[in-house]
Amino acid sequence: MYRLLVQRSLGVLQQRFYSTISETAEERYKQFLEKYPLVAQRVPQHQIARYIGVSPEFLSKVRSGLFKKH
Repeated sequence: MYRLLVQRSLGVLQQRFYSTISETAEERYKQFLEKYPLVAQRVPQHQIARYIGVSPEFLSKVRSGLFKKH
């Protein structure tokens, strides 16, 4: 049981690392919104920025760019 838990955690960690390296901040933010649609309204922007690996100021630019497109 412990081994399975560690394997799953490692898989999630590897996926987040790969995402941070290979995807743009906009793509990571879109994935965050798809995966956690209700969390984005409840959690402060600086915590979301930290989760996706950008500064809060840059996340603000990404968000404004997304809203201008729609």
